[in-house]
Amino acid sequence: MPKSDSILTKEDLGWHVTQRWQSYEGEIRAAILRAILIAIFYSVQLFNYFVFTEGTDSDISFHRNITFLCAGWSLISLAVLVALRRQFFPLWLKYCTSSCDLLLLTLAAALGSGPTSPLILCFGLLITMSALRANLSLVWFVTITACLCYVGLVGLYDKTWFDANHATPPISVLVTLATLASIGVVTGQIVRLFRNAADMYAERLDAWQDPQGASEDE
Repeated sequence: MPKSDSILTKEDLGWHVTQRWQSYEGEIRAAILRAILIAIFYSVQLFNYFVFTEGTDSDISFHRNITFLCAGWSLISLAVLVALRRQFFPLWLKYCTSSCDLLLLTLAAALGSGPTSPLILCFGLLITMSALRANLSLVWFVTITACLCYVGLVGLYDKTWFDANHATPPISVLVTLATLASIGVVTGQIVRLFRNAADMYAERLDAWQDPQGASEDE
């Protein structure tokens, strides 16, 4: 039987409340995870700097730049946590923090070896983290922006894209873009599961509160 307008309204309201609350909780978790991941990856950089590098001027300059970048990135996480604790949570905040993550990650990769940097793998991590906010639009925003950032890195290190010799092999570019897009699709499906769970709960709650009406619909 077709659903009545009242049930659709309850479902939409239930999803709106669920999404808003999950988005708030997810932003807190994302800020905490961001700080932890920055500490982990910076520890890897410290280990690499003190164990494997020769201490040349370029090594020192790269390490100093990465240190400043990680410090600023950590301050962003701290500022977001303070704002959230003070109940400051505008709708655009998740897009702002995600944009900062993508841009700073792109900058970190650009400071290194560009499109061949191991940090490229972290684009997939950022796409996955976007699911914490339970917002499908955010997932696609992060996915598309991550692909554009990667293409920008490729262009930065390959001035002439249509010559015989590419700094980054075209097959590597295509596989990376396909991988990022696939991660976005899978992550989007996870968010859709959140929506389906909220809708099912609204239906079951309505049936429990009005069992007679539910039996008549059947």
